[in-house]
Amino acid sequence: FHPLAPEIIRQVLQAKYPEKQSRIGLVTALAKGSLYTAEEILNNEDFTQARTDFYDLLGRLRELSPADILLWCEQWDKNRKMVAVLLELSQLWYHDTLLLATAKKQNLLINQDYLAALQQVKLTPAQALQILEACQTAIRQLESNATPRLTLSVLLLKIQTILKEV
Repeated sequence: FHPLAPEIIRQVLQAKYPEKQSRIGLVTALAKGSLYTAEEILNNEDFTQARTDFYDLLGRLRELSPADILLWCEQWDKNRKMVAVLLELSQLWYHDTLLLATAKKQNLLINQDYLAALQQVKLTPAQALQILEACQTAIRQLESNATPRLTLSVLLLKIQTILKEV
């Protein structure tokens, strides 16, 4: 199996699902070269709700208590696959904040449908890079068989610490 180029996946999805244009960039990024995975994510309402809930959490991260964060992560205790997706989503979210902070190129954003929320995130490029490094570390830890809930909890608490430095 050879992964498909993201542009090919994007073109197929745009032709097949014109009503879902705003999410195609995100889905393409998460699919890792698999058209099947891309379509599965695009048409999965549970994913859509989890993404909405997760991005809402990221938007409120500064104001939440550590106990609130740990409690939220509790629901993902046994779902390694979904935690992997949430880690990828966090990486894409903060990549978009870095793009907005540096290039100001909205057309390059993966989360086009969350532009207003992304514009509310006030980070320096250095802070965005710190968060992206933390996301990468969390992804590697999960791939190395770390506990899903613990991996997600540590990442969110680390992000919260960085956000409070602003």
